[in-house]
Amino acid sequence: MSTNIAEGFERYSRKEYVNFLNIAKGSAGEVRSLLRVALEVGYLEQPTYNQLYSQTVELSRMLFTQIQAINQLIK
Repeated sequence: MSTNIAEGFERYSRKEYVNFLNIAKGSAGEVRSLLRVALEVGYLEQPTYNQLYSQTVELSRMLFTQIQAINQLIK
């Protein structure tokens, strides 16, 4: 995720940056899905899953907020 953000930041325009923020947000969703799989197959215990899941949800919220703020500047 952080590499998507870094790549987008280095791009030419805010519009491209927002695109990479959206990719990073999608990656956070993928992580949540993989966390669930890891829980179900026994790689994670429930407390660890809960903590990591909450952190990825918070990250998604922060990315959404940043995307919305930049989109307001673009308009």
